[in-house]
Amino acid sequence: MGSSSHENTPIPQEWLALLVGILITSLPLVVAGLGWHDSSLTSISATYHLGGLSRDWFVGTLMAVACIMLCYGGNRGRRRMASLIGAVAAFGVALLPCGCGRQGIDRYVSIGHFLCAAVLFVCLLVVCWDFRKHAQEKLASQKVDPVTTHRRVAVYTACAFIMLLGMGLAGVGNWTSAVQALALKGDRWVYWGEAVALVGFGVSWFTAAKVLPFLAAPQDRPQFLP
Repeated sequence: MGSSSHENTPIPQEWLALLVGILITSLPLVVAGLGWHDSSLTSISATYHLGGLSRDWFVGTLMAVACIMLCYGGNRGRRRMASLIGAVAAFGVALLPCGCGRQGIDRYVSIGHFLCAAVLFVCLLVVCWDFRKHAQEKLASQKVDPVTTHRRVAVYTACAFIMLLGMGLAGVGNWTSAVQALALKGDRWVYWGEAVALVGFGVSWFTAAKVLPFLAAPQDRPQFLP
């Protein structure tokens, strides 16, 4: 039997980045569409307690992201390590339900969920910043299109600050009740913070996939089709 020309060919990193970007960016949007009518949806993690398709989507998306991150990172040590740790943390977020004001959830399980979520967000931030650093290194080598590469650096920088903003907002919503009086949906500030951070991270992975014409020169864009 003849061997295929694609046999033992590693999956391109751009493919993995695109998949993660789609999954992460869509998670808060799909969660909102499935469970926004439920007042108990105060965070993305609270989706676990809604049951049905909402919980399946939440858990399934995180498991898929974790599996992809296990395969991601290439030969860049910091990104590889952050991806591996982030993957383990994503498994923890998916499998350890948060307390989220619910009765019957073991306190230590809830603490484990919170710690895994915190580690995951930090790892996502590290990966985003490494994307930026890698783009800057390519600029210094003068072997890439400077216009689109400068744009990618700007997008990565913006995404990192957006993620920090979202994480800060979620933290404030989690630990204080002061902001809950600022808006009608004050009880969902944690959700909004998590959503902002995840969208920022997802956009950084879309950028790393180099599929958007204005962020990658034609010779740099991946060939997804034979």
